[in-house]
Formats: sequence, C-alpha cells, structure tokens
Amino acid sequence: MIILRFSYLLSGIVKVVFLTIISFYLHINSIIKFPNITFSIHRPNV
Repeated sequence: MIILRFSYLLSGIVKVVFLTIISFYLHINSIIKFPNITFSIHRPNV
C-alpha cells in the first residue's frame, strides 16, 4: 500500500512539473514570437 501511494504521489508530482515546464516553454515562445506586445506591456507609457 505504501509503495502504491508513493508511486501515485510521484506520478502526480511528475505531471505537475511536466505541465509547469510546458507552460513556461509556451510563455517563452509567446515572448519570442510577440516581443512588441510584451515590450508595450512592460512600458505602457511608450
């Protein structure tokens, strides 16, 4: 039972890390694809 719970918890952690890496990768791609939008967001006065 303990081993099954540990493997389930480990798979859950792996899923969270995987989704975080994917979201971070997509965020980097959006910054690279649309640098003007992020620049205008960081510099709203300009």
